[in-house]
Amino acid sequence: NRGIRQKNGAGAIRSNCHSANSTAAAPQLRNVLAFVGTVTVDTLAVQEERLTTLLSLIRGILALAGVAAAAAAGCTLLMTQLTAVSERVPEIGLKKTLGASRSRIAAEALFSCAVLSFGGAVIGITVGGAAATVGLRAAGIAFSPSIARGAALLLLLVAFGPLCGIAPAVKAARLSPQEAFCKW
Repeated sequence: NRGIRQKNGAGAIRSNCHSANSTAAAPQLRNVLAFVGTVTVDTLAVQEERLTTLLSLIRGILALAGVAAAAAAGCTLLMTQLTAVSERVPEIGLKKTLGASRSRIAAEALFSCAVLSFGGAVIGITVGGAAATVGLRAAGIAFSPSIARGAALLLLLVAFGPLCGIAPAVKAARLSPQEAFCKW
C-alpha cells in the first residue's frame, strides 16, 4: 500500500490506494500527479518514520515535564523541611541539651524527608497510574501499568527525598542549644 497526500491551501488530505496493483500503479500515478504539482506520494515506511519521529518528540517533551515536576517536588520538600526545622528549634535544642548528637538530629530530619517523599510517591504513582489507565482505556488505547516500573519509580523518589532534605538536616544538626533556647 502506498499513501497519497494531497496538499491544498487548507492543509493536507491523506488517503490510501488499496488496489492489488498499487505497487505497479504507483510510478504511473506519480508521473500524472507530478505533472499537476500539488500531490506527493509517500510509502507507508515514510509515513511510519514521520510518526516515529513525532512520537519520539512527544516522549522527550513528557520526560522533560516529568523532570520539571520532580524538581518542583524536590524544592517543595526542601522548603517544607526547612520550615519544619525552624518550627522545631526548641525541640532540637532540648534534644541537644539532653545529649543527642549531631548525627542523631540529622538522621531524624532525613528520616522525616524520607517518610514525606515515600507518602508523596505512593500517592502520586497510584493516582497517576489510575488516571493514565482510565484515560488511555477511554481513548481506546490498551494500557496496563507496569508494577516493576512503578516500584523502580518509588525507589527513585524515596531516594530523592532525603537528598532534598540534606540542607535542612545540616541546619538542624548545627543548631546550638543556646540559640535554640533563645528562640524559645
